Amino acid sequence: MGTLRKNRRGNSAEVVSKKLKRGELIARENKSGITILKWKDKRDVLMLSTKHSAEMTTVHKKFYSCEKSKMVVEYNLGKSSVDLSDQMIAYSSPLRKTLKWYRKLAIELLLNTCMANSMILFKQITRKNIQISEFRMKVAMYLTKCRDHEAEVSISPHERLLKKPRHELKAMPGKARTARRFCKICYQKNSKKLGRIIAKNCTKKVVTYCKDCAGSPFLCLECFNTTHRNVRA
Repeated sequence: MGTLRKNRRGNSAEVVSKKLKRGELIARENKSGITILKWKDKRDVLMLSTKHSAEMTTVHKKFYSCEKSKMVVEYNLGKSSVDLSDQMIAYSSPLRKTLKWYRKLAIELLLNTCMANSMILFKQITRKNIQISEFRMKVAMYLTKCRDHEAEVSISPHERLLKKPRHELKAMPGKARTARRFCKICYQKNSKKLGRIIAKNCTKKVVTYCKDCAGSPFLCLECFNTTHRNVRA
């Protein structure tokens, strides 16, 4: 059962060319038991079926009732599930353009269709409502086992950012005259180039240090930004 193009080869010329008013239909059946039907709604609907005839049924809407072809009603019921499935797998789809059709087919079956079906089973068993994108993330985190997926998924990105420890440059309390020390990075660079004796005379002293680094080294602002640009806690 399905829709049919009016210029399809082998169509019944009598059915295709028939002019209908809204709500009317015409149907013909061949010797093989295949029925071709034309029903007029807002526009012409041409359908083909091996299990229906020209039966009409009453469809009850919210504020009114109307007569529709039984073939059209059952087609809409079946098609609605397909449309919903296509809508679900469209969110965060892993499909990418490729010239090799079998790669696209494998990704569609494994990472889209199977994922949507497993999410439906998960919701039926656990009685929990979950979005398809969140379900994909939970499955990926469980399969990779790179971290505690339950705790990680439950925390929002904003909370995760706030919870993450960050390196901070702080000033040593007390008088600057007694608290100042050589910047560790600057002193190491000058020592390699000029030697230790000269490095002590030309390296600047600072009161700022990084408490989160090992040994709490004294660093100037420039060296702190350079060394902590790609540091992740």
